[in-house]
Amino acid sequence: MCMEMNLQTLFQDFNPSKFVVHSCLLVFTALLALKLDNAISWSYWAVFTPIWVWKFLVVLGATVGTYVWWQYPHFRLEGEAYIHYKAMLISLAIHLILLMFELLVCDQLSTGRHVWILVFIPVIFISIVSIAICIWSVKHDRSYDLELFCAV
Repeated sequence: MCMEMNLQTLFQDFNPSKFVVHSCLLVFTALLALKLDNAISWSYWAVFTPIWVWKFLVVLGATVGTYVWWQYPHFRLEGEAYIHYKAMLISLAIHLILLMFELLVCDQLSTGRHVWILVFIPVIFISIVSIAICIWSVKHDRSYDLELFCAV
């Protein structure tokens, strides 16, 4: 049986945001593996650059979303718009806490001036908060992929 590739279906199912996230994670993982194998002599700050790009895009998207929310009040009158806005802010908060963890990890790997337990405090905090966010997401019929991953 020959399977035919339908490009129209492929591009309809394409999710650009997930593509960016997975691309950044793939490049980061490859760079980190090369750094740990001493194949490259880059600093950890350069190795973490794909993660910084991802977080920058998250903050930029939330900034644009907040600007549109406050600039155009007719969006606030729609039924689910407030729930979408709150979900965006919750996602931004999770990403900022993860950014804090990533900055601490990068600094610890570069300088070694922190105790590892202090580096992992943002992850412990986010795992506790993510349980409440998962409950909120189920209640409001929102996706909770990242929150569920952080809660576990």
